[in-house]
Amino acid sequence: MRRANTRRLFQLIADGAGQQTRAGLSRRSGLTAATVSSIVADLIETGYVREAGLAESTGGKPAMRLALDGAQHRVAAVVLTRHASRFVFSNLIGETLTEAVSLPAVGSPDDLRAVLAEVAADGGADLLAIGIEVPGAVDNDHILQCVQLGLEDVDVRAIAAGVTSAPTYLINDADADALREYAFRSIDAPNVLCLNVGDGVGAGMVIDGALYRGEHARAGELGHVRVDFGDDALPCPCGQVGCLERYVGLRFVFDLPLEEDLDAVDLEDLAKEPAHARSVERMALRLANNVRLLSAVLDIETVVLGGALPRLGDEVLEKVRRAAESLSPVGATTIALDYARISPEDRFRGAAQHAVRERLGIVRS
Repeated sequence: MRRANTRRLFQLIADGAGQQTRAGLSRRSGLTAATVSSIVADLIETGYVREAGLAESTGGKPAMRLALDGAQHRVAAVVLTRHASRFVFSNLIGETLTEAVSLPAVGSPDDLRAVLAEVAADGGADLLAIGIEVPGAVDNDHILQCVQLGLEDVDVRAIAAGVTSAPTYLINDADADALREYAFRSIDAPNVLCLNVGDGVGAGMVIDGALYRGEHARAGELGHVRVDFGDDALPCPCGQVGCLERYVGLRFVFDLPLEEDLDAVDLEDLAKEPAHARSVERMALRLANNVRLLSAVLDIETVVLGGALPRLGDEVLEKVRRAAESLSPVGATTIALDYARISPEDRFRGAAQHAVRERLGIVRS
C-alpha cells in the first residue's frame, strides 16, 4: 500500500511542476497529512524530490512547494540504429545534461556490452537507470529480434549486469516515439498512435495513458507484413515480397545504399526531386492506408508520423493527409494526423521517459 501511495504522490509532484505542496497532496490524494509528510520525507531523503521555496500566502503561514530534484540522479538514454549507437544523460526533470556521445553501431552482444560499459563509466554513481531504444522487437530484458542490427534473443539485462548496477529498460523505437508524443500531448490526447518510419517501419501505441506492447511484446511490428499481392510485388531483403517496409522504408523510397546513414541525408530535398515523385506518392498512399486501418481497429484519433518522416517536410505530410481523407471508411472516426515533434534532444526523450516510468513509476511531461 505504501509503495502505491508513494507512486501516487510522486506523480502528483511531477505533474505539479514545482507548485505542489504537502497540503495540496493530501487534498488531491485523500491521504492523511501524516502519511503525506512521511512519504515526502522519504522522497526528499532519497534525492527524488526537493523543497522548492514558499508558495504564495493565502492568509496563513506560507506552505513549502515541492518539485522533482534535478540534481541528484541521472538517467541514460541510449538510441541504437543501423549506423551508430548514441547516448545522452538527463535528470529527473527531463532536462538533457550532456551532448550526445556517438559510438559504432551494435552488431553483436559484445558490441552492446562495450556501449553499456561506456555509458556506465560516463554516468558514474548517480546513474539511476538506462533506457535503450532498439529498432526491433523487445521486452524489458531481451532484444527478441532486430533485423537492422542482426540481433536475436539477446539477454540485455544479463549483459548489463556485468558492467553496471543501474537497471536497463528496453523499448522499441516506435514505442519510444509514441511515449514521447504522449508526454507532449497527454492533456489533449489520452491515446496516441505513432507510425515510425526510417530504415524500417513500425507502430507504437499509448492507450489510456499506458504503452501497449502486446501479448508477446511485438505489437506494431508492421515492416514485414505483406501489403502487395500482385505479380509485380517488390522483393524485400527479408526474403519475402510485397512487404510494407519495401514501399515506405525511406531507404527504398529514395533508392539509398545500405551504408548511407539517413541522419546525414537531406530527406526534404530528396522528397522534392522529380525522380522520386512516383515513389513518394506510393509511400504516402501506403502510409495513409495503414494509418486508416490501424486507427479504425484501435479507435484512436491522434495519429503521429514519427521516425525520420518529419524531415520529409510539409508537402509530404499533406500528401498523406489527402490520401487518408480519400480512404476514410464509412463509420470510422475522424483522425488528427500530424508529424511528431522532433529535435536533436527529443530523439532521446522516449528512451529516457521509459526508463523513468519503469524505474520510478512516474510519467514526465
